Amino acid sequence: MLKFNLQVVTVSLVLLVVNSAALAAKPNKLAQVFNADTIDADLSYLEYMTGPARNTSDSVIRGNEIIKIGDGYIEKVYRVDGCEVTASIERGVVRSLGLTLSPTCTFKLNAFLVKRPELTTSVHKMTFGQIASALGNYGSFTASCFESCGTTDPSIYDLITLANNEGYYQIMMEDIGSEQDIRWADAIIKAKGHEWASNRENAHCSGKYSDVASRLFKAAKITKITIGKDIGVVGPFSSECR
Repeated sequence: MLKFNLQVVTVSLVLLVVNSAALAAKPNKLAQVFNADTIDADLSYLEYMTGPARNTSDSVIRGNEIIKIGDGYIEKVYRVDGCEVTASIERGVVRSLGLTLSPTCTFKLNAFLVKRPELTTSVHKMTFGQIASALGNYGSFTASCFESCGTTDPSIYDLITLANNEGYYQIMMEDIGSEQDIRWADAIIKAKGHEWASNRENAHCSGKYSDVASRLFKAAKITKITIGKDIGVVGPFSSECR
């Protein structure tokens, strides 16, 4: 009887090891989606991995406002491995991908920037400052609003543009409702006054105060990250600054 029980346990352990190996070998859908091959690919290539979109719109929500996307663009929202993925599509071609970050919803930037070994850390663990430092580019900051933001928290964005021997990429990092958002708004109000800060067009055009923001957000974690091309076409950087 003891011998029989030992055989059952052995078989069970073997099956457990086989199943674990099969699970480990199963490709991660997010990793398949978030890599350089997807940018500039046909929409059908993306949806072969993601399945159909949950939503499609010619406008996007940025912070607490709805912004019309540039001509010829639409934004699609997908659920992939339980994560929210956005894709900016220009006439059937994938131009950028966005991901709301968490410990289970993440990827590595070296999937796009293969010559950057320092970018092997999952992005949900990285800060604005760590990514900017690794890229040697602190980008341009802007906001959805500083004052009169309604019932939702303001969003802060940092757009970094890279054009080098690795190709052309843009990376937009987003922070929503953190202490740093409030501190940057306070700095803007002190410099420009309440009237200027309450105008949302001015919030969109706050890039010249990026040096202040880059210091404030150096250690801030990222809420959402978007990578690809023509990100500036899809607000908040699409506004014409005055």
